This record gives sequence, structure tokens and C-alpha cells, in this order.
Amino acid sequence: MTSADLSENDVDELGAFLLDTCDNVSRWLPPPLWIPTWRSEAEQECRNTEQGQLGPWGEDPVRAVYAGGALYLDTILDCLGSLARTLTPEATH
Repeated sequence: MTSADLSENDVDELGAFLLDTCDNVSRWLPPPLWIPTWRSEAEQECRNTEQGQLGPWGEDPVRAVYAGGALYLDTILDCLGSLARTLTPEATH
């Protein structure tokens, strides 16, 4: 075994760390109907009555961007979880 190889215990610790990170970060994801914090920039954007080329801005653009960010974060968590579950000492050689 070289110094770059990981032991079974190292892999278990790394996998546990990744899964724990996924659990913690998943709590950041918004509920299905996200409500912006009172007096936040997002709340102000949702109440915006400014007119764009397609009509008033309103809350749809803000909700779309927020949902896109949540989707991206959820995808990253899926990838980290998969990595944690497939990590083996042999894969670290």
C-alpha cells in the first residue's frame, strides 16, 4: 500500500462525511412552495410591478431562478451521494 491509497476505514469515513454533508445541505432546499423572507430582496422582486416586454415581472421570474438553483443543488447532492455509496479502496488506486 502506498501513502496515496486509502484504507477501508478511510473510505468508510469519507463516505460517511459525504452522506452527512448531503443530509445537512439538503435541509437548505426550499419547500415546494417557496415563500421569500419578509422584507428580503426576493420579496421585493416578487411584488415588482415593473413592465417588461412580456408584461409585468411579478413573482414568476424570481421563483423560476430559485427553483433552478434548488434543482442544481439537488443534482449535486445526488452526485455526492452516489460517489459516497460507490467509493471503495480499489477505486482510490
